[in-house]
Amino acid sequence: RRLLAYYSDRGEHAKAISMHEILLGLTENDEERLATYIEIARLYEEELAELENAATYLAKAILIASDRQDLREHFEALVEATQLYQLLYDVYVELLGRDNVDDSIKLALHRQVARVCQDHLSKDQEAIKSWEACLCANDQDVEAIDALSALYEAVGHWDSLLYVLDRKLSLTEDEDEEKALCFKRAELLLTQLDRRDDAESTYEHILELDNSNADALSGLKGIYEVSENWDKMASVLRRELDLMPED
Repeated sequence: RRLLAYYSDRGEHAKAISMHEILLGLTENDEERLATYIEIARLYEEELAELENAATYLAKAILIASDRQDLREHFEALVEATQLYQLLYDVYVELLGRDNVDDSIKLALHRQVARVCQDHLSKDQEAIKSWEACLCANDQDVEAIDALSALYEAVGHWDSLLYVLDRKLSLTEDEDEEKALCFKRAELLLTQLDRRDDAESTYEHILELDNSNADALSGLKGIYEVSENWDKMASVLRRELDLMPED
């Protein structure tokens, strides 16, 4: 400890870190280890400008004190600065597997894991699992809904994609967005799920919002042509005629 004080006073930070590491090997007290990991991380970041090493030691600290939001936020900022996304994934997945981590903390960890898996690690299935955990905790989580929409479409989980589209439809208050989501819903029902009746009702809903919507009328005509429902086809054609301007 006297050597540690000596090197610290002289500003020999690399040697001070070496002394801290020796002391780590001599204690099993979590509070002491936590404080030491945080101090080593500080030295690497503030004195030596070695951000990757700083992130590594903050990761060790978080494994002891996962409830410290300040540590997690600092660690996540360092991960962004250094692109050590795999490190964040490894640490947070380990914490998610522990029974003694609070559920509210696990939810925050799932969100970070989902983001890095989707945006940086190309781990779509892991991202889906974590986003689903977020959506399970809050079925109005717009970030999770949007992320899952993209992921389900990418991996071809069509029934799940329909579910999150319907969740988003239930939340939107913007009519233009509602129509856009309905068109996507109808296309999904037709092209991937072979549910023409549900697609038909979706196009009809669009027409309830906008009774002159040509694309919705065209969608209905396509359904009736395939199903050879000429009575309904005639009804749509009459609606189109009614919408045409008079000479």
